[in-house]
Amino acid sequence: MLHALAAPVWLVLVLGAFAPRTASAQAACNGGTSCSVTVTLRLGRPEVFRLSLSQATTVVPALTAADFAAGLKDAPGPVLTVLANAPYRVTVQAAAATWQYTGASSNPAKSSADLRWARTAGGPWTSSSSATTIWPASGTAAPATAGQTISLFYRTLWQWTGSPPGAYTLPVNLTLTSP
Repeated sequence: MLHALAAPVWLVLVLGAFAPRTASAQAACNGGTSCSVTVTLRLGRPEVFRLSLSQATTVVPALTAADFAAGLKDAPGPVLTVLANAPYRVTVQAAAATWQYTGASSNPAKSSADLRWARTAGGPWTSSSSATTIWPASGTAAPATAGQTISLFYRTLWQWTGSPPGAYTLPVNLTLTSP
């Protein structure tokens, strides 16, 4: 007899789990010809950032004797575009302490400090060996933006000795952060 009662009770409990319920915080409206209820919409607003580049790779033109005599070679880098709904900062830093070298000579262990960056073609130039703020110029924080563009220029340092022929590659981190 006990088993006969248990089955219907179990069925009622299962069906009761799917029955519609009225939430205690629901708004209600009772009225004659019209009725109005005010509801509240709540949305969390996260910080949203986007950094895009005009080019992912910068190829420095072939070095000439004049470049070695000057000790440097300049090249235009990417144009960065920032979208941010909160204050932000953009930093640049070489991702390795030395350049990767591929060539017939022994690796010269060219320092990442030999890569300089600037926001204008004429400088001033800053070493990329440590993280430095490239935008805003004050180094504090820039306000939210719907499309701030930032031009980046590179200067590579070269010397007659210590820069053997070959291919040199240095990854660079461009980072968009909230201060």
